[in-house]
Order: sequence, then C-alpha cells, then structure tokens
Amino acid sequence: MSSSTRVLPAGMYGYLQLCRVSNLPTVWVNVLAACLLSGGDLSWLKVSLLLTGISMAYCGGMAMNDCVDSAADTLHRPERPIPSGRITVTQGTVLYVILFFFAVVTFAAAGGIPAFAAGIFLLILIVLYNLVHNLSPLSVIPMAGCRFMIYVVSGLACSGTLSFPLLALATVQFGYILLLSLAARLEKGGKVKRRGMPLVPVMLAGIPVVDGIALAFVVGPGWFTAGIAGGAATLAFQRKVRGD
Repeated sequence: MSSSTRVLPAGMYGYLQLCRVSNLPTVWVNVLAACLLSGGDLSWLKVSLLLTGISMAYCGGMAMNDCVDSAADTLHRPERPIPSGRITVTQGTVLYVILFFFAVVTFAAAGGIPAFAAGIFLLILIVLYNLVHNLSPLSVIPMAGCRFMIYVVSGLACSGTLSFPLLALATVQFGYILLLSLAARLEKGGKVKRRGMPLVPVMLAGIPVVDGIALAFVVGPGWFTAGIAGGAATLAFQRKVRGD
C-alpha cells in the first residue's frame, strides 16, 4: 500500500486514481504554454479558469474511461477503483457528467463563445475516444486530438485566434501522443523491456518538457524551467497515484 493511502480516506484515494490526477501537471503546462504562445490576455483569472476547466475535462475523461472499461478491468486490472469495489460505475458516471458540465461552463467564462465551442469539440473527442478505444487502433487519433484541443481552447480563450507557434506546438504534441500510445501498446505487449519505472509514466512526464522547450525558443529560455517542473511533478505524483 502506498504512503498516500495511509493519509487519505480509501474512497478519496479511489477517486484520485479514477481521475488519474497524477497526470494533471501535463495539462497545466499545456495550458500555460498555449496562453503564452497565443499573444493574448494572460490575466491570472483567465488562466486560472482555463487550468480549472481543462483539469475537469481531463479528470472527467479519465473517470469515463474507467466506467467504460469496468468489465475488462475486472479481468485485467482488478486493482482499479471500480473493479476493486471502491467506486461504483454509477458514482463514476455521475462524477464525469458533473465534471464535463462544469468544464464547458468554465471555458465559456474564460473565453466566451469561441472557447465554449472549442470546449464542446474537446469533450466530443474525449467521449469518442472512450467509446471506441477498444475497437480500433485508430482510436489514438481522437486521443491525440484531445491534447491538440487543449491548446485550441486555451488559445481561443486568451486571444480569440490561434497563432502559428501555438498551432505548431499543438501539432508536435499531437505527434508525441501518437508516439506515446505506440509505446504503451508495445510495453503492454511485452515488446519493450522495463528498466526501473515503466516507460509510459516517463513519456507522460515528457509532455510538459516538450512545452518547456517550445517556450524557451519562442518566449524566453527561463520558461524551460516550467516544462522541467511539470515533468518532475508528474513523475513525483506518479509515485503516489498511478496515472496509467
């Protein structure tokens, strides 16, 4: 049992696992990078709303994923919150519906109609991925599209337009998520040897590092530290709450 379960109620720890909160630093740095590259309004209120909304969309998507996969997880991942009996499918469903609703409300508050519309499209991609990810290997495309849309929602909220550097970084991250998905499949199939920590958590920690590299070139070298901090936080959180 991890140390986090000794300081948190079992039910609360189950919800943290369900939502894969250890991966949230990756989306936080995505939002920060998008806002900085948008060239628009960087008010703390707007950035805070985006961080909150994207976090709710991400956690809602993860909760929905476990609800959809509950039968398969009973066989292959019985330690997950739902098959282990700590959370029911109904509880998980109520959670992700609430999170999705407040996510789009927050997007609208942050950036009006453009951000709201982009946020709706983000949720469509999240739902699409969760419904088809076990049916086709091409499901990695909507998953990568979800990461792409984090930049779109954030950019539209901050400036109302999408700058070239923002779209370029979003495209790079789209490709990175495709690569991460391939690595996950290879690791799951035993075709990638593990040495220490599994490959997927390390690659997840690389997402904010990619942002940091982009910010260092476009905004200023000092912003590379934001990417390193995001990656380090992801790895640290992964040791408390698994994010895969």
